[in-house]
Amino acid sequence: AQQLCMTAVTMKDEPGLALVYTTRDDAVALCRSVRESSVTALQFTSAMHTVHKILAVEVDQCCKDVCSKVEKLAAVQHEFQSKVAKARAGYEMQLAAVRRQRKGDAQAAKHATKTCVAECERLRTKYLPLIR
Repeated sequence: AQQLCMTAVTMKDEPGLALVYTTRDDAVALCRSVRESSVTALQFTSAMHTVHKILAVEVDQCCKDVCSKVEKLAAVQHEFQSKVAKARAGYEMQLAAVRRQRKGDAQAAKHATKTCVAECERLRTKYLPLIR
């Protein structure tokens, strides 16, 4: 014959203890079930922790890669802008020299403009693929 035993169960939504009368075998089965559920929950938590660590490493590496690419892009853009500014400054100096000479103005100005445009086009051709 099965013996009756009293099991104290705490209900989540109800304050205090609820008393449940059950057999010893049912109580043992309930305890076994709770232990198995706990083991499963711990295994799941462990697996999720492992996944979290893997994802954290991958996200960190992705961030480093993106930062590296952004830094390279910024360096290329800075170099491009500096060289265009230098070409423009040279153009401005040539035009200033032409204005001071006051002879052959149109031809010299045209030559200075063509030189500046050619240099800027060369820079654009060189740097545009790097920026893309």
